[in-house]
Amino acid sequence: MREQFTCLPVGIDVHRDIGRLMVAVTYNSDLGDAWEYMDLPCYPEVFSGYAYHIGINFMIYAMTH
Repeated sequence: MREQFTCLPVGIDVHRDIGRLMVAVTYNSDLGDAWEYMDLPCYPEVFSGYAYHIGINFMIYAMTH
């Protein structure tokens, strides 16, 4: 029997033994599309802003931990 796939965005994280984050996975969130199409008038600005916010948070976390 096939699993039911959800349309909701999902965030999955993988931690090391000491509790530090190693991998952050986003599923059904289209962060890459929001970054790629942000300058097109047909793409909603609110989604691009949110995608950049998440991306910058990932980068800052990676540089400080």
